[in-house]
Amino acid sequence: VFIGIWISSTGQAFVKANPFGVTFQIMETKVGKALLSALVGGVIETLFFFGLLYPSLHAFLEAKLGFPGTILAMFLGALIFTLYHNIVYETVETALYTVFFFGFVFNVLPVFFLRSLVIPTMLHFCNNFLIVYLNITKMMILF
Repeated sequence: VFIGIWISSTGQAFVKANPFGVTFQIMETKVGKALLSALVGGVIETLFFFGLLYPSLHAFLEAKLGFPGTILAMFLGALIFTLYHNIVYETVETALYTVFFFGFVFNVLPVFFLRSLVIPTMLHFCNNFLIVYLNITKMMILF
């Protein structure tokens, strides 16, 4: 109560939000931007598309159609993931094919067979980190 009265009457808190003037510039570095993209894109996308959307499609379509519903849910999960990425890559067909392949092979199949999001999340995190980091630094990997 005393702290609340103190803050409301003086407008001051006992602890400043940023007492040392520290700025969080890690997100302004190349690695920071790549990490942010990997966290937001890799983790949150995997949780939404392959932890929520795909299992819901799978349960619904398998209940309605049986085994063909399972196969249809796999392709629809990867297709919806690809359509979402159409925002990023617009109509670049090669990128969209790659996203579909990535969504199907590295996300849908591990979720279906392993019933876990650990491997797809790690793969998605690493993929997004490398793509953004290499794009920012203009580094190329030639195979």
